[in-house]
Amino acid sequence: MDSTESPCGNEFDAAFDRNFALAGFIVNRFLVHHLLRMARQTNGDFESLVIWSSLALQNTASLLGPGARPLTPLQPDGTFPDALLRANGLRASDLAQITGIPRETVRRKLERLMTSGRVKRHDDGRWHVCAAAMTAEMRDFMRETARNFCETAHLLQDAMKNPGA
Repeated sequence: MDSTESPCGNEFDAAFDRNFALAGFIVNRFLVHHLLRMARQTNGDFESLVIWSSLALQNTASLLGPGARPLTPLQPDGTFPDALLRANGLRASDLAQITGIPRETVRRKLERLMTSGRVKRHDDGRWHVCAAAMTAEMRDFMRETARNFCETAHLLQDAMKNPGA
């Protein structure tokens, strides 16, 4: 694929402009629905949500190759081993810099996330998400999120193919 070609197609910008209101509605509906569902995972604590999500992204980013294909084999349950996540651990100060949330707030929120079993802290002060936190409930949550995302992508693609639809 030519590096200047969009994965959404060459006519995406024109199609988006013709369908701006519909495209905006489709995308915003997904984002708001997802954020509300995510907020429930942290009892409405948006900063904990941002910290937990950012830590998960950073812990796994180097384990994924181009196209989000794992560079290392996943465990039979579909997760990365904790040892690999730990290798990509972050300090509270790293997360503060990434999120823009004050370091002391990040530290306090990480302690709460650790109490709920979502993250681990190591002797060197680095944190990582816990593969064990991927409970059946969390898998169902992520499955619904992936399904909603796919449905949103299809709705958006249809809106871009059908001007004025």
